[in-house]
Amino acid sequence: MLLKNLCSFSKGIQIKRDLTSIDYVIPYLHYGDLYKKYNVKLNLNEIHSEIIKVDNSFYNSKYQINNNDIVMNLTSENYDDLGKCIIVKNSENKPFLAGMETHLIKIHSSSIIPEYLNYYFESDSFLKCIQQFITGMKVFRVKPTDILNIDISLPNLQYQQHIVDIIGSLDDKIESNNKIIEKIDKLGLSKYKKIKNDFIDFNDFANFEKGKEASSQNYMSEKNNENINFIRVKDLNSLTDTYISKTLDIPVAKPNDVLISFDGAIGRINYGLVGAYSSGIYKVIPKFTNDYGILYWSLKDNTNQQIMLGHTNGTTILHGSKSIKYLKIKKHLQDDIDYFNKIFDYSLNIKLQNKKLCELKKLYLKKFFG
Repeated sequence: MLLKNLCSFSKGIQIKRDLTSIDYVIPYLHYGDLYKKYNVKLNLNEIHSEIIKVDNSFYNSKYQINNNDIVMNLTSENYDDLGKCIIVKNSENKPFLAGMETHLIKIHSSSIIPEYLNYYFESDSFLKCIQQFITGMKVFRVKPTDILNIDISLPNLQYQQHIVDIIGSLDDKIESNNKIIEKIDKLGLSKYKKIKNDFIDFNDFANFEKGKEASSQNYMSEKNNENINFIRVKDLNSLTDTYISKTLDIPVAKPNDVLISFDGAIGRINYGLVGAYSSGIYKVIPKFTNDYGILYWSLKDNTNQQIMLGHTNGTTILHGSKSIKYLKIKKHLQDDIDYFNKIFDYSLNIKLQNKKLCELKKLYLKKFFG
């Protein structure tokens, strides 16, 4: 059945980012937050206090996101983010606006379950389909009119619910795990801030190994089965799967390596992801093997206070590796080292569990949607 017989698309309201704040009244879903902050579902009641908002004067029912509406991103600077969408849970239909560069999808047919449609939008089948409609050179876009003419397989409601129950159970577990990881992050950072010790230069504590760039011919977005000279890795700059030539001397991270970005998402810290990292990413190597746990939370504290703000001690800092020399770390005791390692290892195990859950989900999406 054609999608235009099941749903409609409408563009979100354009409001400049500097006119938004968590201190305003009306929740507002910006396209950047859509693919950076949320997974496949957004429960407004749960995130109401933290989501950005706009003044009452901007409210227009034309852009209202109601319960089980889907919001999709059809504008991006890379192919991978196009088609990213979330289903919104807003049981009381509180004021909530679809924002800049988003499209609001409202279902007007009783023959499809909203969650089923949302999972279809997440499938490789749909994402490959919309690639043929991409326009633009630096900023890529897809027109809703092209998407609405896509033909979707529509099983009966009972089978749709069966699919939603299976994949939804994986998403629920992933979301639950993410909340645990978030709590551990806050716990570790709070503990680190309370350590009553002197500071030392960060370079006395760790070394930084810069990633390497590779020319475009050494990368592939999909592997040719006949080409055994390429291996699949995770590009930590874009957090997407890619393939690189086996002949390249590109650093590849292990799960417990701590990496920090100085290009793109400046100050973003990753761990638990195996893959190559480019010149904008640095691996942080503790000079003493046991210091990896406290290393992670010291970076979280320092990047929040210094790199992200762009200055320290009156010295202006642009982003980049030069920022490293300004970082400080608190001296610590053996008990502190053991504590931070323990909670880091626990968080890492949950992250690796999520990775397996995501791989299983991908298999189910392929099974049900092709």
